[in-house]
Amino acid sequence: MAIIKPLNPSHQLQLLRALSVRKEFSLDEKQYFYLLLKGYEGEKRWREYLNGFPSEIPILFDLTLKSNHTIFQVDALMVHQHHITLFEIKNFSGNFTIKDGHWYHSNKEIKNPLIQIERNQTLIRQFVDQHHLQLTFDYLLVFVNPEFMLYDSKPRKNLILPPQIPNLIRNLSQMRHTPTTHHTKIIQTLLTHQTESPLFVIPKYTYQELAKGLFCNKCRNKMERKANRVICPTCKSQCSLENALLDLIHDFSILFPALKVTNQVIFNWCNGIISKSTIRRVLLNNYSLKGSGRGIYYERK
Repeated sequence: MAIIKPLNPSHQLQLLRALSVRKEFSLDEKQYFYLLLKGYEGEKRWREYLNGFPSEIPILFDLTLKSNHTIFQVDALMVHQHHITLFEIKNFSGNFTIKDGHWYHSNKEIKNPLIQIERNQTLIRQFVDQHHLQLTFDYLLVFVNPEFMLYDSKPRKNLILPPQIPNLIRNLSQMRHTPTTHHTKIIQTLLTHQTESPLFVIPKYTYQELAKGLFCNKCRNKMERKANRVICPTCKSQCSLENALLDLIHDFSILFPALKVTNQVIFNWCNGIISKSTIRRVLLNNYSLKGSGRGIYYERK
């Protein structure tokens, strides 16, 4: 496949992930973070399904667009010859039921995801007309988690269940695509009209209250240094000292974008686990040196 816009975790998810290991979340904050994380894991699963696609088929992930002053998001989009296919990815797990148009999980009513699809269909149609794009489209709701079960006898053309995914992939991969200037216009229009996601509420925090040190990317517990590697005593995962330090610096920059990255700042942020000489070496290898004297700081290359 030709990935025109790659899949990356949202800024919101990166911030909450960096914060979650350093501060105790409330129950609501934990649930919201879990929903974001599970959604992203579902989108990654969908990307893996698409790995075998022909290289000439353009695919864009994680689009944020605006139509008639309304912001909407598209998890993934595929450009065919005279048609585009949009995907809303759901990573639901467990047993779900539809009764009289209402969705239920564990005997509790949930938001109907098909309503979101209908809303986005209207918005993407307006977007296409507004920018004079000559094309048709369909919008599919794809459930990627194999542990998802939907009890409903009524077939729906735009709803794809886990067992139907292999057949969908085969059909989509066989659709012809010969690049033209029209395709270039479609892709450029989508990319140049990306907009900022709506402002989101994040837990309040200060530098002083956050836990310092190195944290495991898998289980999120504190890691320990062993020679030139860091090891998680809980799940036994490990990585190089440099990769652990780069993750640490990334989290700091996400949490405190207004603060400059300096040797001393990162030394304090890792709680002194990594020496200043090692921090300096990693920064020089991966960041650009700015300023002079005591005003030296680093920016990502």
